[in-house]
Parts: sequence; C-alpha cells; structure tokens
Amino acid sequence: MLISRAGLVRAKERLEKLRLSRQAKSDETKELYQTGGDAWHDNPMWHEECAERERLRAEMLELQAVLEEPFEFIDDLPDSNEVGPGSVVSLEYKGGERRHLTILGPLEVDIPRGVFSHRAPLPLALAGHKAGDTVTFNDQQIRIVSLERWEGFTSE
Repeated sequence: MLISRAGLVRAKERLEKLRLSRQAKSDETKELYQTGGDAWHDNPMWHEECAERERLRAEMLELQAVLEEPFEFIDDLPDSNEVGPGSVVSLEYKGGERRHLTILGPLEVDIPRGVFSHRAPLPLALAGHKAGDTVTFNDQQIRIVSLERWEGFTSE
C-alpha cells in the first residue's frame, strides 16, 4: 500500500473518529430502544440509527483492513523526472485550461483538492511521462506543463 506519512496519520485519525462515532450511535440506538416502549422496532429513527451504525462499522472494518497491509511510504520513493506516486503535475488541456494534480495513495484521495490515487485512470495514463510530453486521455490531448515532487500538505 502506497501512502504518505501524513496520509497514514490522517487514516489513523479517521479510524479513531469512526470508532467514536459508532460508539455514539450505539449509545443513541440504546437510548431509542430504552425509551421506545413496545413499538421501538417500528420507530423509523431506530432503523435509521441502526443503518448508520452499520455503515460506520463497515467503513471502520474496511479502513482497519487496509491499515493492516504493509506500507511503502511515498515520502521514501526516489525522486524522478517521470509522473508517478508523489508527483505534483501541472496539466494543460486543449483550449488552454490548466489543472494541477497531486498523485498519492488511495487513502489520500481528495478530488476537490486535486489529490488522486496513483491507481486512478488519469494518473495511470500520465505515469512514466515527463514534463513537455503530451498524453491522450479520454480522447483529449493533455500536455504535462510541469512536474514537481510532492512535499507534503501545506494547509488544511
């Protein structure tokens, strides 16, 4: 599993938040059960709480399983002049539109911030290319304007 050290810290924090949220949901569900009288099982809130608690449990178990895999830290990968994990890439699309793309591990994806998994289709299409190269992706010509090494998250 590729991940940055910062991403590992965030993933562990997320796991703890899920655990605490699930415990809070368990407490809320227990309270609904205790105050629901004979019709607790017909209470829509009961079913919503149970469904949310189960969703949290499933997310928590999935994250726990991923965190048990061996890690390779993106921070330790050698510098490269080719696109790959740990790259920050500036792209130019036909028509002049520019976008920045940071390529990290699957647990660090944050599309609004432009952070993609190295396993995602666009980073896979860009992998191995260099600044100045043009890549075809989804029938679009994309030019790699610049390529830098990711230095970590600068702000939240």
